[in-house]
Amino acid sequence: MSHIAYKFKIEPDEMQKETILQTLSLCRWLYNTALEQRIYEYKTHKQALSLYTQKKELPQLKQAFPVYKSVHSQVLQNVIERLDKAYQSFFNRLKKEEKAGFPRFKGKKRYHSFVYPQSGFSLKGKYIFLSKIGDVRIKKHREVRGDVKACTVIHKNGKFHVSLLCEIEPQENPMTDKAKKPKAIGIDLGISHLAITSDGYFF
Repeated sequence: MSHIAYKFKIEPDEMQKETILQTLSLCRWLYNTALEQRIYEYKTHKQALSLYTQKKELPQLKQAFPVYKSVHSQVLQNVIERLDKAYQSFFNRLKKEEKAGFPRFKGKKRYHSFVYPQSGFSLKGKYIFLSKIGDVRIKKHREVRGDVKACTVIHKNGKFHVSLLCEIEPQENPMTDKAKKPKAIGIDLGISHLAITSDGYFF
């Protein structure tokens, strides 16, 4: 299987904008708090908190801070996964005896997205359903190929977008198929994608 990502502009109403911004704020706070917890554990006990341990604490977080019930559970889990990826890079540098600093805390201007990694979203014609947010207008300027596996909601420079990660069946690539005579193709350089060939390959 191969993957392709589509990025589309979305047009949330005022209430949906407020919810998206609040979700970003809550995810950023969770990321920074979980990072602080990991740094404290490492400096105090020279131990690393696991991904599983921090995920297991999420239900307790919702009890202590009910506002987190307004965020889809898999979105919160993905925040911990994002942190874990950054933290594993830190440990890999330590193992290689390279200069390594802890992952950075995220300021408001450095946290622009949250992810529905498996569920909580669906396309409905001119709308995309986002759990805890609602049906949001989407400017879908091309058809989506394959099965949508993940949805990233992005807010940057005052604009809102979604990026849809799709799984597609591998196609025969005329550029690498030695059994056939290569054929000429056109390449269109763009903004949303680095390049799109005339026979449908996205980069």
